[in-house]
Amino acid sequence: MAPSQSLYAPRVVLDGSREDFRVLVDRYGSTFAAVCLHRVERDAEAEESAWRSLKRHLDRGLENTYEVTSTRIAGEQAFGCSVVLRSGVLTDWKLAHDGWLFVVGTLNWAPLAERETALERTRAALDTWQWL
Repeated sequence: MAPSQSLYAPRVVLDGSREDFRVLVDRYGSTFAAVCLHRVERDAEAEESAWRSLKRHLDRGLENTYEVTSTRIAGEQAFGCSVVLRSGVLTDWKLAHDGWLFVVGTLNWAPLAERETALERTRAALDTWQWL
């Protein structure tokens, strides 16, 4: 569903997480990405992690939705929020699957009037998500 190939192959980064993919979703450089963060013992850790992320963003003075919302992604309960950056918006969701914590979302650089397009493409791609 993505309009581009991944910008890079899956890779493990310094904190030990694995960046699975990052694809472009619009002509402004907005991206949709998925990262496998780490092992979890309980699915509830996804919601706890989302609230911790929201608190970190608020502590940094970034504008947020001030709440974590719940949705289903790839058959799993996911928890997320949106963060207003200087010139864009980060919307991501955390979910647990098979003992692993994932974060998926969009870093949206589109002009305000066109930001919904990148998010709609992300949601459309997430609707096709399959665990392999």
